[in-house]
Amino acid sequence: MRCRELGVASYLTKPVQQGELLDAVLTALGTRTQKEPQAPPPLVTRHSLKDTRRHLEVLLVEDNAVNQLVVLRLLEKHGHAVTVASNGKKALAALEERSYDLVLMDVQMPEMNGWEATQAIREKERRTGLHIPIVAMTAHAMKGDEEKCLAAGMDSYLTKPIRSQNLLLILDEITKKGSTEVAAQTAPIAPLAKVIDLEAVLERLEGDRELFEELAHVFRNECPRTIKEIRRSFGQRDAAAVADHAHALKGSSANVGASAVSKTAFEIEKLARAGDLTRAGELLNPLDRDVDRVFCELEAFCTRS
Repeated sequence: MRCRELGVASYLTKPVQQGELLDAVLTALGTRTQKEPQAPPPLVTRHSLKDTRRHLEVLLVEDNAVNQLVVLRLLEKHGHAVTVASNGKKALAALEERSYDLVLMDVQMPEMNGWEATQAIREKERRTGLHIPIVAMTAHAMKGDEEKCLAAGMDSYLTKPIRSQNLLLILDEITKKGSTEVAAQTAPIAPLAKVIDLEAVLERLEGDRELFEELAHVFRNECPRTIKEIRRSFGQRDAAAVADHAHALKGSSANVGASAVSKTAFEIEKLARAGDLTRAGELLNPLDRDVDRVFCELEAFCTRS
């Protein structure tokens, strides 16, 4: 009420999120362009901004439990309904049962990867005339990844670990335009000097410490199993399996801010995909040391919390 009396069009409570600030400015500017309003323009608040956004039905296609949790919680926090599919085949089955406003598609998954699933979706759409926006989710985006995603029929892509600002920008573009003209939103992982850069992680998670604790719990359960699978695959000299499990560890560790683990897992993945298990195997002991340090810091964080 005090803001209304002073003629203030908008207000936000601190800490202010970038996306909300931009929305408040644009909404406030929009109210000034109205001709002879019959009633005072609505006061724009953080809550009213969320209420005016269209709630989307999103199909999240992701096989990694930690990555699933990050995106699921961020979407749910902003009022979107989410269905999770753990691979491309399950995504196709989900799309047979109902329609969605958007598909968030991981590119590397077992059984059917994101590129194959996207091509199958686009093939069906050639017969129906429909088009659903598909946004790829890629880890450590490299040169050529964007072109590969677009060639497969995807509309845009996000880099992992997913940042809330980038995810919400894409959702807002889809909501406002109602089309597939969605700009790719990518952001490099910030350099992390600590074992876990909690500040950087919380920035991506909109300051949600409870979500971080939940992620930490999932990571502490999943990581030992992933490490075990990596070592088992090395024992079997299965380079493809080593790369797949290292890829999973790369994504989940990045989401909890464990940059050293994520970087080492990425190196193992690259070497394994190149068939060089000898050099990849040399990174296993450094990986174990980094994981132990991360577990100690996560334990300390959870104890403090």
